[in-house]
Amino acid sequence: MNAIDAPVRSWDTHLYEQNHAFVWQCGKDLVRLLAWIADYHRIRIAC
Repeated sequence: MNAIDAPVRSWDTHLYEQNHAFVWQCGKDLVRLLAWIADYHRIRIAC
């Protein structure tokens, strides 16, 4: 199968939000924590 024969897939946002939203919802707090840690280290290095 080459790129021409590959099936066309579209992104279904409703399906994602309905079935897989837990991924970004659970990761949201982790991203905030990592951003805070990065900012803390930047401030610490600058001082």
